[in-house]
Amino acid sequence: MQALLRKPLKLKQGFVDFWVPLFLFMKRHEFALYGEQGKYIPELRLEVVDLFSKSPNQYTV
Repeated sequence: MQALLRKPLKLKQGFVDFWVPLFLFMKRHEFALYGEQGKYIPELRLEVVDLFSKSPNQYTV
């Protein structure tokens, strides 16, 4: 997410906080999400999106 905040894109933090979870939800069947300690997350739920938004560095797409 930090790459979206830097040049050349330089998007606003509020937009990124809204857009990234929305994009991931829309494309949820096209990627795999791994959480803490490399655990596979089979279903993108609201709780997962909330945790992902708070600490994105613990998750891998």
